[in-house]
Amino acid sequence: MRKIFYEIGTTKKQKEDTTKREMVLFCLSDLHGTCYEPGNRPIIECAWNQKPDLILASGDMLSGDREEGDAIAVALLSRLSDLAPVCFVNGNHEMCVERHQPERYQKFMDDLKNGGVQVLHNETAWFWIDGEKVAVTGYELPWEYYRRFSRRHPSVVGMERSIGKRKQDAYQILLTHNPVFFEEYAAWGADFTFAGHLHGGFIRLPYFGGVISPQFQLFPKYDHGLYQMDTSSMVVGAGMGNHSGLFRINNPTEIVTVRIKR
Repeated sequence: MRKIFYEIGTTKKQKEDTTKREMVLFCLSDLHGTCYEPGNRPIIECAWNQKPDLILASGDMLSGDREEGDAIAVALLSRLSDLAPVCFVNGNHEMCVERHQPERYQKFMDDLKNGGVQVLHNETAWFWIDGEKVAVTGYELPWEYYRRFSRRHPSVVGMERSIGKRKQDAYQILLTHNPVFFEEYAAWGADFTFAGHLHGGFIRLPYFGGVISPQFQLFPKYDHGLYQMDTSSMVVGAGMGNHSGLFRINNPTEIVTVRIKR
């Protein structure tokens, strides 16, 4: 597992405020109940070294086909909550478990909350970081956007029905699982979005990037890395684990640290 670092500049400042600030985000995606022995300590030690202001978990921390991994995910996120606030949003695996194994899902949610994790079901958590108000909004996309071969896109109006309008008086972070809809996230008004889901395209080719998405779209546009559109930025993590026997080629698992300078 590799460690990836990004630095993002922003022009969003309070009026007449020339103070230089930095916000550190430790970002996790697609653990799928994986444990890096002993006890996911490599992830925990990396987080401690980065001293993050916030920890973002963009879903698929569990794996639908491996219930034994649920406790691993809970233990990791709960341990990290001792270091900094942890915000979590559901991915398609959590949504699938909710639909087909509701008791398992409810236990997972209860354990996360009892471990100090802020679970955001189309909700916003507020923080004051280095003199600036920060809003973290968790956007849980409807299941229809995860169907295989789906080409549907959410609208800004649809997003606002789910999560409301972007918060005008704060630096707006959008935490979601699926990165495919970056144009819509930017149009909604996200200053920064973190997502995962695509596992880096599973197989990565030089010059072409990731080969296929979980929805069986070839060479997805937003598969891994840092993307920017006007004043909006998005980081897509390649994930920390695998599921259902899927494999990676030229595409190692990773944990991500983002430094936002403003």
